[in-house]
Formats: sequence, C-alpha cells, structure tokens
Amino acid sequence: MVFGEDENGNAHHVMGIVHNAAAYLPDLLDYMANNYPTLTVKNGVLGRNSDIETTTMAQYKDQVCKAYSNGTIRYGPLHQISLVGTVHEEVGGYFPDLLQKLEENPFLKMVSTFYIMYKACLCVYMYI
Repeated sequence: MVFGEDENGNAHHVMGIVHNAAAYLPDLLDYMANNYPTLTVKNGVLGRNSDIETTTMAQYKDQVCKAYSNGTIRYGPLHQISLVGTVHEEVGGYFPDLLQKLEENPFLKMVSTFYIMYKACLCVYMYI
C-alpha cells in the first residue's frame, strides 16, 4: 500500500516506494538545464541555511557538476520550481512537455491533485 485513508478521508499512510516508477523520465536536472537554460532558479547555500542564491538552471547544473566528488554533491539544494505557472515570488513557469512526461505515469495520474484539477478545468473550458 502506498496511500490509504480512513472512512473520514484522513490519511493514515501517505508515503511509499514504487520501484522504477520514474525510470522512464530523463534526469530532471539535465533535462531542465538543456531545455530551459535561462530559467531563473533559487538554491540554498551549504552551511548558511538562511542564505538563498538566485541563478539560472544552466549555471546551477554547472555548479552541481563542479561540486560532485566521489558520489557526493557538495552544493546547495535547488529550491522548488513551479511546473504549472508562477505567481508572486515563485520561480518556474509552465512546462507542458515535462507535465506530459509526468502524466505518462499511471501512479502520478491517480494521486496528483493538480492532474485531476487540470483535467477538470480542461473539460469546463472545452464546453464554454
């Protein structure tokens, strides 16, 4: 079981591992850096948790590659990227190509709130 709810809709198990579920996906760092090199992203700074750097996806990937040694990456974590558009101070954009790849996963289709809402909006839009 990867997900379960009681009769009131309260989650009682919300995490699981689905082996090889993302094997069909490209390496996401490579994919985003190659296809969206100028995308503005934010990343943390190791050792200074309150600091955030702003850079491009291509520059972030370059720094990650430079900081890789013996199986360990010693570079700050990439912060969240919105795949469905941005508001206010979010970074990201609308990436229909990547969303389409994610939609190919039958498990994500079943558990993704965005996917369900997105399909519902498309249906409403088509009938307006």
